[in-house]
Amino acid sequence: MANQACHSLLGYPEGSLESRAIGELLEEGQGAAFFSWLEQPGESAFSARLLRIDGSSQELDIRTIDIAPEKGERLLLLAEPKAIKEVQQRAHFLYKLLNNLKGVVYVLEFPGRWHFTFVGGRVESVCGYTAEELMQRSRAFSLAHPDDRPELKRHIKTLLQKGADGFELAYRIITKSGKVKHIWNYGIFIKNVQGEVVASEGIILDFTAMQQAREEVQQLLERHQLILETTLDGFILADTQGRVVDVNTAYCKMTGYSREELLQMNIVQLEAQLSPEQIAERIQLMLAAGGARFETQHRHKDGHPIQLSVSISIMESKQGALVAAFCRDISEQIQAQKALKESEQKYRALFEQSYDAIVLSEGMYIVDCNQQAARLFGYEKPEELLGMAAIDLTPAVQPGGRVSLDYMQELVAAALAGEPQFFQWQHKRKDGSLFDAEISLGTVTMEGKIYIQAIVRDITERLEARRKLTAALQEVEALKKQLEAENLYLQEEINLAHNYEHMVFGSEAFASVLRQVEQVAPVDVPVLVTGETGTGKELIVRAIHKLSSRSHKPLVKVNCAALPRELIESELFGHEKGAFTGATQQKLGRFELARDGTLFLDEIGELPLDLQPKLLRVLQEGELERVGGTTTIPLNVRVIAATNRDLQQAIREGTFREDLYYRLHVFPIHLPPLRERKEDIPHLVRFFLEKYSRKFNKAYNMPSPSAMKLLMSYDWPGNVRELENMVERALVLSRDGHLPFARLLGFSPREEPPATSLKAVEKNHILQTLEACGWKINGPGGAAQLLGLKPTTLRDRMKKLGIQRPGQQ
Repeated sequence: MANQACHSLLGYPEGSLESRAIGELLEEGQGAAFFSWLEQPGESAFSARLLRIDGSSQELDIRTIDIAPEKGERLLLLAEPKAIKEVQQRAHFLYKLLNNLKGVVYVLEFPGRWHFTFVGGRVESVCGYTAEELMQRSRAFSLAHPDDRPELKRHIKTLLQKGADGFELAYRIITKSGKVKHIWNYGIFIKNVQGEVVASEGIILDFTAMQQAREEVQQLLERHQLILETTLDGFILADTQGRVVDVNTAYCKMTGYSREELLQMNIVQLEAQLSPEQIAERIQLMLAAGGARFETQHRHKDGHPIQLSVSISIMESKQGALVAAFCRDISEQIQAQKALKESEQKYRALFEQSYDAIVLSEGMYIVDCNQQAARLFGYEKPEELLGMAAIDLTPAVQPGGRVSLDYMQELVAAALAGEPQFFQWQHKRKDGSLFDAEISLGTVTMEGKIYIQAIVRDITERLEARRKLTAALQEVEALKKQLEAENLYLQEEINLAHNYEHMVFGSEAFASVLRQVEQVAPVDVPVLVTGETGTGKELIVRAIHKLSSRSHKPLVKVNCAALPRELIESELFGHEKGAFTGATQQKLGRFELARDGTLFLDEIGELPLDLQPKLLRVLQEGELERVGGTTTIPLNVRVIAATNRDLQQAIREGTFREDLYYRLHVFPIHLPPLRERKEDIPHLVRFFLEKYSRKFNKAYNMPSPSAMKLLMSYDWPGNVRELENMVERALVLSRDGHLPFARLLGFSPREEPPATSLKAVEKNHILQTLEACGWKINGPGGAAQLLGLKPTTLRDRMKKLGIQRPGQQ
């Protein structure tokens, strides 16, 4: 590609150079040097002789410019040596404008008509046309507003006639969308060697906004004097020597002087604090800095000082620099600040001594708080809270479901609008724990700044008390009968021994049982505890309840073997008034008494067969109906059953329902008898000795190794209960601390039991107990009670051992 100037320079017709190689135009012998130079990177110059169309040669300077280095495109500039520098500068100017300016870069070719041969930059944003659309237009200046075209053409014609090198034009254009814009067009004329203008290069900048700004400035200038005269601030204009040049009415009123008087004065006469030398020094500093802002005192005409806030700016005029000062009387403000400071000091004293937590925030961030606030939020010092966002001291969501951040922003906005807020809020301590607080939210002004002030009072205990009171008042009628029934039941249970904390063991067998207890306690499933009489099944049940989430609710016990058959249904499920003879009032059953707690069904194997389906239904459905009632009552009760019977055998015998068994047998725990964990005996003996020695206030000696061996050799058919009774009896019979275990078991203190006499020892022990009781088996003081056995169990043992009362066959 070659432009018209290149064709004219070498004498070729326009367009005839496009298909020719650059090497064909070089004089013979210069090709190698030229191409070697061309391969060099960067912009440089090369002097060569090029052939004209008539065969003559002309010395020209050739220079290169990297247009698009990433594409390997370079521009060659051909010109006479004296013009090449100027051309290169114009090319640099053109392409730098193309890359950097927020305007349009263009090339126009002439003569005949001006038309675009290149357009780049922000074409569409300035003109509304694409570059291609502009280059297709027949005349470049057809963009100009019709009203501006005649003057534009005359001006360009004049410039061409005068031989100008360039132009600077301001006119209007009409964009593609029809919008009128003000533009600034700066360009240079490109001339050939004969000095004829053949093209123009330049830029177009949109200064529509600037033109509008000029018009606005003009309007502002017109209103300047009016503003100065109507403003409440005083205005005084002085030269660099301090002579007053102009003042407004407000300053005249402020100082008590007339305008004519002030125009004859120097600011030295008005200043009440500084000396003339200090005033001169201040003026020089303001001139150097371009302005200043400070407070000072001017003297009123009657002599009293006026406290002023002064804002200085430097203005340039034909006469030189002028000092423009806007003055505001702040005398009342100074007095108010003094009063405010005294008020703030009093506030600070109250702030630190307050029993409530006080937090000051600027925006959403804490800037101050008292020691009480630090303690309330779990910090040692108030400084730890400074800089924290207030939202960091609250959970993400409030108890009512509102998002804390949204809710807080609403409250703060209302407080800033002058509406004090009083509300409840949940806060978060440093350790993550939550507490409820009562908040009084408002604003306080200190040192000219407005802060959000929050007075925080912990009301956790108050809310808890209120909640409990409200709950009690709401439920008092509904729970009255249940509470009465629970009270009766708990009175019966109050004297029972709760020995969960005193479980004594040393065997792995019993440790395994306790591990099962820990596993099942948190899981709300039925548990079936099995084991012989006296193995501690009730203790295990109490341990499960204590370790469960229901521990704060009652553990209600039902002994299925001890209740009369005709009353067991009423005891379990309750009855309505008039349900049967003697039902004079409504009664809550044990299931309802155990609501949200645990129901312990002891001796479940003794439950009558006809009641088992009713119990199964309650367990499956989680609801019951009282005897004689029609209302279904929902239940939330955990059921734990215990038995010393073989329920599998009972199922085979038809005395226990298989479906009820599997409903209760979700998590079975079997307690081994004492004979299978004899390593527990020494621990139990020591525990019971300590227990009953305190009860009887009686000293004792620890059993000798031989006595302990004797105790461990016994079979203990009554298990732990029998061992406890034996220790209690031994302590009662002891003298000088000696415990007669051997005599109670049927041996002399020195006698060792034979290895094969366990059965004889048991038989002898039972015989001695029967004889001591006068062969009374049942009831208080009977042998069954002393041995820790059930009467039926004792009779079975007597039958197996062949024990009969003397005189009976």
